[in-house]
Amino acid sequence: MSWILLALGATLIWTIINIIDKFLADNKINNIKYATFISGITVFAIFLIPTLIKWEISLAPKVIIFGILGGLFYNFGVWLYYKALQMEEVSRFVPMLSMNTIFVAILAFAFLGERLSIHAYIGMFMIVLGTILISIKNVKNSVKFSSVIFLTLAITLFSAFQITSVKAATSNADIWSVLFWVGIGTATSAITMMIVNKEKISHKDKQVTKQLIPSISLSTGAYFMFIVALSKGPSSLVTAILASKYIFVFLLATVITYWHPEVIKEQINRRALAQKAFATFTVVVGVLLVI
Repeated sequence: MSWILLALGATLIWTIINIIDKFLADNKINNIKYATFISGITVFAIFLIPTLIKWEISLAPKVIIFGILGGLFYNFGVWLYYKALQMEEVSRFVPMLSMNTIFVAILAFAFLGERLSIHAYIGMFMIVLGTILISIKNVKNSVKFSSVIFLTLAITLFSAFQITSVKAATSNADIWSVLFWVGIGTATSAITMMIVNKEKISHKDKQVTKQLIPSISLSTGAYFMFIVALSKGPSSLVTAILASKYIFVFLLATVITYWHPEVIKEQINRRALAQKAFATFTVVVGVLLVI
């Protein structure tokens, strides 16, 4: 059951990365397309290393297509991810990403033959309910939904297609070949992003590269652990393990806000904390039921 340890390891790393990325998005990142370009190229460079060592690449059409698609979906999701982080509290935004569990379950049922139970449908309902609850905000005595809720739906769709594509690719080739083609996909999306980027890259944008590369490298390490876990275990269960991240992000963001608000500042009054805690719990239970 080594894939469970890999999935848990990826979860803990991504929890820390979510907090770091929120700080960078709020204080360092101005040009999101440039940040996405750095992400795609960094992932490509890291995933290229095993290929240079082994010199073995699967040229099976299915592996190439699904691997590249996985990389494309991943990096375009990163672009929307940075935009959403600039617009919303990380402890509200990250649990909304649980919607990808629903899309993964549906795609796994449609394309990978993984069956859904009645518990899965109940879990999907709870995920939607939790997402709606955590997206409700009290702004100047009026109730409004989070501005990133539709953006989050797009991110989770990209994520679901990426997970399903990688799962399909790893069923036909070794993990190293899949990583190579995923890297090609992230590099392709990164270059495309820069071609259509009309924003001027400033000196400040280039300076943030020094902070982005370590964060992206750690995230890529977690992504590698996630892909290996995905290749060895059921996609729905691996995705469900990642659900514990929502609790960890909520707790860590709350602690940092209390002790170091200069790093992250979120609503931590009793009403906000109760709402976030209940909604996050609802989401996690929902994800567990989906599996």
